[in-house]
Amino acid sequence: MIVDYYTRASAGFGEQVILVGDEEWDLHTPASEWIIKAVVAHVVVGEAQIPDLVGGHAFDVPEIDVSVLGHDPVSVWRGTAIAAIEAVHGADLDAVVNHPMGALTLSQALGFRVTENLVHAWDIATARGVANELDPEIAAWCLDFWLPFTAELAQSDHFGPMVEPVDDSPGSRLLGLLGRSG
Repeated sequence: MIVDYYTRASAGFGEQVILVGDEEWDLHTPASEWIIKAVVAHVVVGEAQIPDLVGGHAFDVPEIDVSVLGHDPVSVWRGTAIAAIEAVHGADLDAVVNHPMGALTLSQALGFRVTENLVHAWDIATARGVANELDPEIAAWCLDFWLPFTAELAQSDHFGPMVEPVDDSPGSRLLGLLGRSG
């Protein structure tokens, strides 16, 4: 299930990346004043680390540098997403990995990646002025996933302070949990 959600969330993120026009890469997103290009670089860097994480290496949290996207951000995203998805297919999801949150199972680490892809796809669409409803099945799963991490989430500077959701849909509740009003 987690690999399916990861694949679907990555594909949804990619759909938004592909739609970004040349003049839109510098638009500001709801993600902590990041521009679209920075959000895409953030996700690409995270995805690029998944094969190493599966291979037993520590997950690093580097500074975001948009230069990792080169001259063709869509191709860079596609390559890292495919490599990450291929790495997790058949991997031991119960294996303990080194993550910035501590020792987690690979399944738990992928939960963060599912959330990143799902929510940052929404960030990109919102920056472009396009409606993008979060997949309700994946959003509901993400809400359950974040339940054990709510204390860390409240102290994290990776997401904004929790806000009241605009409705009771799983997508709206997840966005509110992560500091977005949508």
